[in-house]
Amino acid sequence: MENQNSSMPNIEELKLIISEALNEHELTKLTGKQLPEQSQKIFLTRKQLCEKLNISLPTLWKHMKQGILPYVRIGRKIIFDEEIVFKTLEENQKKLNFSNR
Repeated sequence: MENQNSSMPNIEELKLIISEALNEHELTKLTGKQLPEQSQKIFLTRKQLCEKLNISLPTLWKHMKQGILPYVRIGRKIIFDEEIVFKTLEENQKKLNFSNR
């Protein structure tokens, strides 16, 4: 029997996802308005992120395994929070530039 825990998000990730969805839903229900586009999180698939970063899927996989790119696995699906990915890349770039001096 296959270990299904490795492909499932941990409890903290689930709490965060549910909390964000409920907060957005409650705000929409109370105000009758959708959140402004800039305040909504953007999640990307592996293919979408590869296109944005202009890298191949194997390169993306390598960066995921090295911990360079943060991701969330929900079942079989892997998604990336666009804002977190680009902040992480920016921080890593600053560290690299600092260490090269």
